[in-house]
Amino acid sequence: MKILTTIPAFIFLAACSPIVVAPDYSGLGNSELGKVLRYSIPAGDIGINYAVSQLVNMPEVLSGLDRSSSLAKLGFICQSASEVRCTYDGYAKSEVYYSTEHRKERFRTIVHIDVFPNSTSIGVDSKTHREKY
Repeated sequence: MKILTTIPAFIFLAACSPIVVAPDYSGLGNSELGKVLRYSIPAGDIGINYAVSQLVNMPEVLSGLDRSSSLAKLGFICQSASEVRCTYDGYAKSEVYYSTEHRKERFRTIVHIDVFPNSTSIGVDSKTHREKY
């Protein structure tokens, strides 16, 4: 019963929030990787590394003869089949509205990811940074 009374209170407080965020994920693309990033960007580099590691280390990617081709299908750019590194670059835009202060901020989160296929797994290194626009 306590949960039922808490949920409406949470919904009411969220609706009255003085901060509203409007994200734009179109700069991430429509690939499987872009879809994963939509949910992991708020967690920063650690969250992105974890989510992307889960994606690229799926059995269907690891068991393939041509890992570069499998990674390219997910949304990475691999220069050749013998390439030991594949990359991804994208961005998400956000507008944050502060209703109590009557102001808004716009920023872009830029994402760069390197993946390194090796004999047993695929390593991931992501870097993000934010800039105002």
